[in-house]
Amino acid sequence: MEKLDRKPEDIEHFIAHPGGKKVLSAYEKSLSIGTGKTEHPRNVLRDFGNMSSPTVLYVLKEFIDQHPNAGEQGLLTALGPGFSSEMLWLEWREKSG
Repeated sequence: MEKLDRKPEDIEHFIAHPGGKKVLSAYEKSLSIGTGKTEHPRNVLRDFGNMSSPTVLYVLKEFIDQHPNAGEQGLLTALGPGFSSEMLWLEWREKSG
């Protein structure tokens, strides 16, 4: 996040692949975020389980269904096979056209 000039406290929304309860707890601890920020990943984990890499898309859909406001920002992070990790900084904008 340093390359983006962002700090963990800049994370308004956290859209994460819920690899499991331990993974979510590790995110919370390492980023110093509360369990409120991991509500969507926890819901998807409870309702669908860990579906491998695509699981983060279920979390993203749950979040988008909450209609974030333009200008809100967050971190999307996904886990893949073996150990691969992807992160993407998101900013919501008004729909154009």
